[in-house]
Amino acid sequence: MIRNLLNYLTVAMMALVLSWLWTIGAAQAQDAAGDGIDELLQSAETVAAPAVTAPDPEQPVFYSYGREIVIGKYSIINQWMSGRRATEPAPAEPDQRFWRFFMHGVTDAGAMPKSWTSCLGPEQNPEDVLDFQADINNEMKSSNLPAIRLAGGQSILLKKPILSAAELSQLRGSYLRLFIWIKADNTGQGAELWQGAPSMEPILQDAAGNLIDVETTVFKTRGTYPWFCYHMDLAVPFNLDLKEAAAEPAAAAAAEPGAVATEPGAAAEPAAPAAAAVPADPMDVLGGFIDLVPRQLARPEPTEEKGSALPPGAGLFLRLANPASGTAWFSTLSWKRTPYAESLFNTRTKATRVDPRYGTLAPNAEYDELPMHFFYGLCQRQHWDFLLGTKVLPNLTRVANLKAYLKTAPNDWADMVHVVPLLVYTHNCGVLLETAPPFEKDWNRVLATSLREMQDLRTGMWKVNGQPNLLATWKIANNSFNPTRQQRADRPKQPTPWLSVDEMPLSNAEAMVNTLLKTQRPAPRSSLKAGWNLYLFTREDLDTPAQHVPCDIVATAAAVNLLAQAMPLVSDQLQAQASEAIYQAWHYVMKFLVFRDLGIWRMRHGDQEATSPAFFYAFLEATPWLEMRQVPGVQPPVVEAFQGAGGRMSFKWINP
Repeated sequence: MIRNLLNYLTVAMMALVLSWLWTIGAAQAQDAAGDGIDELLQSAETVAAPAVTAPDPEQPVFYSYGREIVIGKYSIINQWMSGRRATEPAPAEPDQRFWRFFMHGVTDAGAMPKSWTSCLGPEQNPEDVLDFQADINNEMKSSNLPAIRLAGGQSILLKKPILSAAELSQLRGSYLRLFIWIKADNTGQGAELWQGAPSMEPILQDAAGNLIDVETTVFKTRGTYPWFCYHMDLAVPFNLDLKEAAAEPAAAAAAEPGAVATEPGAAAEPAAPAAAAVPADPMDVLGGFIDLVPRQLARPEPTEEKGSALPPGAGLFLRLANPASGTAWFSTLSWKRTPYAESLFNTRTKATRVDPRYGTLAPNAEYDELPMHFFYGLCQRQHWDFLLGTKVLPNLTRVANLKAYLKTAPNDWADMVHVVPLLVYTHNCGVLLETAPPFEKDWNRVLATSLREMQDLRTGMWKVNGQPNLLATWKIANNSFNPTRQQRADRPKQPTPWLSVDEMPLSNAEAMVNTLLKTQRPAPRSSLKAGWNLYLFTREDLDTPAQHVPCDIVATAAAVNLLAQAMPLVSDQLQAQASEAIYQAWHYVMKFLVFRDLGIWRMRHGDQEATSPAFFYAFLEATPWLEMRQVPGVQPPVVEAFQGAGGRMSFKWINP
């Protein structure tokens, strides 16, 4: 047995020696032939293995299911999130804390953050633009991303897109929500609310350099306030021209916690401006319609801009502005796709956005002024406790505070158009629905008296900044001194007690009618009249091409409605003149503003395309043509409805 073991060991040793000798020989043969095999092996390895690149410091990385997001050396923490996958059941009542930091209580959780450094162009020095010490640190959010700092009168157009063509190609036909955190110190001083608040302006450009959409924010918070998260929604057209997108790497369709973002392709260096500059208009003396019609006569804010021309190519660009005074900071921009049901375009979900503490849809309820509380509309299922006062508003249910407000309101277009006309309606409906807090005794009568005192006796109009204002006059007359609906020949008067105080009618009606008759524009090359335009009460020597536009639908709708409301209160002679003025305006609108083949309409004479349906139906409602009428003696039709498969309905006309 021992002998067999020794024999086995000997054979094994000899095999090892032979193997070693063969290896030495092979190595010597390879050395003699040179290093060709090594080169081949290295070459093969190079082809087979992918190149290893350093991680992109601008790419967000999500941790703890979205609670923490890291971008390079910076981090964002959603303090309210647990960091665990399992979510707690929703509370029975909304958590008021979210409305103190997020517009409408909607958080930016799950949105894809975008650092400012990835959006700055080569000529935009981060040291000149960014504030590296302006951190967000509150009970809901912390972020040490650098913020863009803008002094009063400054704006900046980011030279690289916040969403590249490749990213937009995955978002065609969907709704996009942009989040941004803003902090302000003494902003908006010396300017009206609509032009003085810090703002952002997304600009959508296609591959050919055409401006597809320019959205202006309608959150207008000025003064001093801490970090607050605003958001706005915009639609990406499904047929957006993104020809260059195929050459770019694929992009993520939407941000999801735990995913790594794709950096948008850098835009080329700016060349010539892609679009013509918009001519400036004298906002200080306008009749107050400029903000009502999007992109009609709009002009850029008078700010010193850090970069003005868009680079070529498709992308979603962003302009930030602090047009008036103080300092504004903008931080932690992010975006995500949002379904239509949750977007701001879906007005049916308004009730879910109401601030549970103040009962308002104002974006920043504690720091917004009255126009923002009324602009977004009131909810009939919530108590309007913002009327009792906020951090920047007094208790408006007190008569003394109401009088003080009405003294300053004529100095701001937003107050005279969005608040003052709706105070009577707010009081009457709030008392009826029990949604308003108790008002001091005779509050509504003091309001009506004050409104009459604010009316200009010479023109019959209400003024804004010392100029008669057609839109403010229409809204005040229609919502505050309108005890009955417009008289129709086929039906009795319909009272509207919620639109007046003690059935108080419109005052100074004769002066108002005479003013409107004098200011109706003449029709070109005709003895007839046309309509009214935006520059109704501006100086005749004002240098603007739009001053002589014979008709625009906004001003014409306002004037025609005022004439119809005032006609029963004036002499027969003035009634006949007003009726003829309404007819000539209707004839001109139908002939020159309506596209005959399409059934749609321009906003003003000279427009090449239809841009908005606004105000046309209000114009028709004030005229006796194309109206719904009740004809006695005509039997109502008999119609049968049939429900088919899949919930489809069909209707059969039986009689007549």
